[in-house]
Amino acid sequence: MIASLVYLGTSFFCGGTIVTQRHVVTAAHCDLRLLEYAKDVDSMGVYVGVNKVKGEEAFKDGQYLKMKEFRLHPEYRADIKSNDIAVILLQGEINFNTDKVAPACLPLGNEDISGKTLKAIEKEKEIVKVGCFSRWLKGWGDTKSGDNTGTTNLMKVDLDVIDHSSCEEFYHILYNQETNICVESEGKDTCQGDSGGPLLWRDPETNRYVLVAVTSYGIGCAEGVPGVYSSIIHHLPWIQSVISATDSSQKTCAKDSN
Repeated sequence: MIASLVYLGTSFFCGGTIVTQRHVVTAAHCDLRLLEYAKDVDSMGVYVGVNKVKGEEAFKDGQYLKMKEFRLHPEYRADIKSNDIAVILLQGEINFNTDKVAPACLPLGNEDISGKTLKAIEKEKEIVKVGCFSRWLKGWGDTKSGDNTGTTNLMKVDLDVIDHSSCEEFYHILYNQETNICVESEGKDTCQGDSGGPLLWRDPETNRYVLVAVTSYGIGCAEGVPGVYSSIIHHLPWIQSVISATDSSQKTCAKDSN
């Protein structure tokens, strides 16, 4: 379900999450990195089904698809970091007929994840298959603040969803209780390069991974300051509207609400 956003074919710059065969959810601020490296989306693409993004085996056996559109949330504001979410439309379709690639499910909108443990990423040799863990965050970002090297292998880590007041203490008016999720675990965090990657929850009823948030911003990495993530539950109507408007034939994974 993890997507690697790249420019010029092989240079990783952000993470994302597969939600249909043609749509990837990521952070809106990844668009700023896109503009830094390229004038338009023609030289931008997405790799799926990969574990390594550096070295001789980088992107080995992965599927590469070019971007057709990078659609920002209409109320995204970079200056106050609000509504930091985007949907990528791919030119072609991801092949799901493989054991390496599958979509994350979208929430129904009534999930309560407060006080629960979600997952981010420690080093591992293979992408973990759908249906095995509880709360995760995933990415290829730095392992410490300012390192600027990223990791070769996909990483994961458990993180706890904590009370909004903890993030308000550090970020004040930048933090929005309706649109953000506050996450922290002692000595664990996401870091530079993990932007746009998923915060995942395993639904105990279906054993499927649900995308509940997107990595947005923070202060340092695992330095005692909670991280801020964009809530998928809040932005779900917009995400669904983009999917419908850009390719209505695509269906998302979601649990039957009945």
